[in-house]
Amino acid sequence: MKKPITYLIQVIVAILLVVLAREVVYIGIRNNKIGEYDKLNTIFLKENNFDLLFIGSSRTESHYNPGIFDSITGLSSYNIGLEAASSRMIKGELLAYLEHSEAPKYVVINIDFHNFRNDTIIRYPRYFPYLEGNKAFYNTLVDLDSQFFWYRYNPIYGMAHTNDNYLYAAYRGYTGFVTAFDESFVRGFTPLPLTKGEKVKDRIYEDYKTAPNDNVYNQFAGIIEICKQYNIIATFVVSPTYFKKTNSVLDRRIHFDKINAMAKKNGYTFRSYLDDDVCYNEKFFCDANHLNYIGSRAFSIQFSNDFKSDLKTRLSGD
Repeated sequence: MKKPITYLIQVIVAILLVVLAREVVYIGIRNNKIGEYDKLNTIFLKENNFDLLFIGSSRTESHYNPGIFDSITGLSSYNIGLEAASSRMIKGELLAYLEHSEAPKYVVINIDFHNFRNDTIIRYPRYFPYLEGNKAFYNTLVDLDSQFFWYRYNPIYGMAHTNDNYLYAAYRGYTGFVTAFDESFVRGFTPLPLTKGEKVKDRIYEDYKTAPNDNVYNQFAGIIEICKQYNIIATFVVSPTYFKKTNSVLDRRIHFDKINAMAKKNGYTFRSYLDDDVCYNEKFFCDANHLNYIGSRAFSIQFSNDFKSDLKTRLSGD
């Protein structure tokens, strides 16, 4: 009889130790004061009061510089773009931000080709420390992948997916050590290098169609409903991609025209920069989808002036 009791005690102690280890790691991650995890803290846990949010995928994260935007428009902005964010992720992230923060006056929603066909959650363990603190974001993640229920409630299952990168993030949180990657973040924006190695002009771009289902448009409609509910003025933007990549997406105009119609129906602005001069200059691109730090500066200046002009027109009532 003693052996089963002893075994049960050992199991309970082991589980408690895993729970403790998990909390130590998560607290360390949430303690980061700069960089990627400070950005996640800002989005999911902090109480904020920004005038404007940039939201979307990694293209948002690396294309819109809040420092440049604020200096031109006089507004206070923050970039909450997240790598590989789909339309459902964008909607969920906006709800997650609103859970603790004041609604912004404006939101800039960047649209990507992958929004129409991809719901992959990239580097998902980085979100584990926020599953308890933000109900809206947890619900979004569970809707995308039911495994997030187990990541939250099964400490052994969650810790099995937590590799050295996240342990290192916890270490940085406890010690205050800052990496060059951490330092690259400025109000959620992080610039990309000149190139990832392969020159965009030399790549072969195969034609394809995005072929989204109706759920994609329903998610964008849901984003619009959230904006209307919170009196947020939305601007939908397609930021630059390298022109050869753009031309390879055969059904791009059909989808963007539909988003444009949805935006205008609700009094919102739609802007596409796919035919802009930036798109034809390979020196502005890190890869076919992402501007490098030179390109992002040029685009941020251009978009900020366009937004300022749109805002002036809206405020004048013309």
